[in-house]
Amino acid sequence: MYWLTYVSNALAESLSIGVSDVSNETEQFDELDGGVLMRFYDKPENWQSNAERLDELCAVTNGIFSIRKVNESVTSDMNFIELNDALEKWE
Repeated sequence: MYWLTYVSNALAESLSIGVSDVSNETEQFDELDGGVLMRFYDKPENWQSNAERLDELCAVTNGIFSIRKVNESVTSDMNFIELNDALEKWE
């Protein structure tokens, strides 16, 4: 998720994303034909001061990719095959 994020109804359904749960964390939540548009903070240039909050939201929201989980499962000494095996679950 970013400053401004659109999630289609089809994507939310296919990944089991609870967009209604995420709506509590938004400054703006607009239901549109075919999906939702969410704004998480006021200006895109404020991303650094909001990064930790959005990382945490990604980590606890079903269907949303979290870079934290990747960082926890890989190490710099992994070879290609080990890294590929570790990353396979995020396809």
